Amino acid sequence: MNIRITFHGLDHATAVEDHARKKLAKIEKFLAHEKSPVTMIVVITHNPNHAHDRVAIHIDSPGYHVVAHREGNVAKSGHNLYQLIDEVIEIAHRDLCKAKERGVDSHKKGVPTYGKLPLEMPEADEWPIYPPKNK
Repeated sequence: MNIRITFHGLDHATAVEDHARKKLAKIEKFLAHEKSPVTMIVVITHNPNHAHDRVAIHIDSPGYHVVAHREGNVAKSGHNLYQLIDEVIEIAHRDLCKAKERGVDSHKKGVPTYGKLPLEMPEADEWPIYPPKNK
């Protein structure tokens, strides 16, 4: 499992990265049996011009693709990076659980997972399925 935590607009903080990795353990456990490659990218951004902090997570695997983000004004709302990280990871975990439920439900109904609709085969008398060329 590939995990990358990047910081934009602020210096690398080991404490923040350790907190993020600790919280990502919940998602790692969820994706433990997922086929490789599984990639998680956490982007922590601080914009000094607008006083907004943003935390985004991108989870990409053969079965799931989840993007979650949260912005917060640390000075006004009292949010800090730790709370934003917790919220984003909770949102991503909730989205993964919903995606898994959709996949299980569609599997029980005989529909292929991941939002693809089943293709219907034409009857033998309807062949060819492409329109004839104009002469």
